[in-house]
Amino acid sequence: MAVIDTDDLRKIVVIDHAAGTIIVRTMTAGQADLTWQHLRAAHQSDPGPVPIRFIDVTENCELEVGVTAEVAAAILADVRTRRAHPAL
Repeated sequence: MAVIDTDDLRKIVVIDHAAGTIIVRTMTAGQADLTWQHLRAAHQSDPGPVPIRFIDVTENCELEVGVTAEVAAAILADVRTRRAHPAL
């Protein structure tokens, strides 16, 4: 059984205001950073009408961006599947 470094875990909340979807996940810091970067890049390259809020509860920071519906769906699907560990 692998040892989990709990200092590397972050509690993440992602909210899609348009669909009323709220996802709460525990992710590694690396996974959370990748999702944050993906949202920022999507907003900068192709901003859209769908507001997505990404809240890193552990680090006490948040990001709200407008993205296209396709990007919103892809990010929400990715966040739904990401888990730091099945037991969490």
